Amino acid sequence: MPYDDVEPDEPFIPPPMSESDFGDERPQEATRNAMPMEINVLPKKRSDFSFEWGRGNDPESSTSMRSTAGNNNGKSREDNEPPCLIPTRTYRFRPSKQEWKHVPESIRAQKKPPTSVRIISWNIDAFGQARVARAKAALRHIAADVLGCKNITEEPEPCCILLQEVNRDLIPFLLEHEWIQRHFQICPKTADKWPRLVHFGNVNLVSRSIEIAKSDILHFKSQSPMGRMGVISHVKLRAPDPTPRMVTIRIINTHLESEVAGEYYRPFQLALLRQVLNDGEFSDGGVIAGDFNAIGVSDVHLARSNNLKDAWRRGDNDESGHTWGYQGPDIDKYPSSRLDKILYVPKKGYEVDEPRRIGIGKKEVEGREWVSDHFGLETTLRMIH
Repeated sequence: MPYDDVEPDEPFIPPPMSESDFGDERPQEATRNAMPMEINVLPKKRSDFSFEWGRGNDPESSTSMRSTAGNNNGKSREDNEPPCLIPTRTYRFRPSKQEWKHVPESIRAQKKPPTSVRIISWNIDAFGQARVARAKAALRHIAADVLGCKNITEEPEPCCILLQEVNRDLIPFLLEHEWIQRHFQICPKTADKWPRLVHFGNVNLVSRSIEIAKSDILHFKSQSPMGRMGVISHVKLRAPDPTPRMVTIRIINTHLESEVAGEYYRPFQLALLRQVLNDGEFSDGGVIAGDFNAIGVSDVHLARSNNLKDAWRRGDNDESGHTWGYQGPDIDKYPSSRLDKILYVPKKGYEVDEPRRIGIGKKEVEGREWVSDHFGLETTLRMIH
């Protein structure tokens, strides 16, 4: 069966055998004007931030994990609240029910952890036209060109696909895409888990071959006028023989504050994400991947100042690592840059390959729109002992 799917506004029926591509979805106009209200209350230093891993019984409750950071000066609006770590659920598609269901612990425990995981990160551009057509092309490129799947039924190797700038109206398409239904778990499966008022956010797709111990979403809240976040998947891996051991690696999908004004917020946001990799009952290391919007002078030092290692070894001046500025509407306005990164906690038990760019020169099926104004990144994290 080829890589095929149906339009997101139709009930899902497994498609027949055909040689067609992902389809010819017509371009749509994007919405740019919705943005969270700006805030003025900020902690004065990074040490003002801390949060506790909650012990609530309801994994969908936003009150079971609350930040203890900063102070709200008596204000109650959500955009003036301190950062909040929210436990959420991971879902997988059940063909017998024809719907997405929460993955129970009894099923998760049956999986044998892999020794490595491919990590793919891509900002798929919430603002461009033809969102569905571009997403179809992006998934086909990831499946066929990056993961090497020859058809929609072939199971991909253990992998995490981290998408940024997923528009709200694109989530139904992801849920109804057969390749995703067959082979992936999704978190979150609804935009209701994103910060309020945002029109796009982050989605993690984790292959079914990987056990997810738990999932969380970190809302930056008062530390993000744009409503940015981190979606966290705690995945199970094992060290290779002859001395196998089980570990939990946190993989965080993030999109830090944009533009020049965001330079003030990005250090706080990355510090919070780094704290997530340290805190709680699991401490086997982790990865932070996504769009870091690294355009300011201070952004150069953020990884090192948070004791994180950059998987890209050749520095920001090497254009072979640049991920933005080559395709899209703004290529003549700004120089190319390395906005997208993969950072990780240095550990002796695993290694992370230098990332490779993906999505270069890719357009949707009609050839009118770039799949994204960003290149994606792909790497492999592998346990070594």
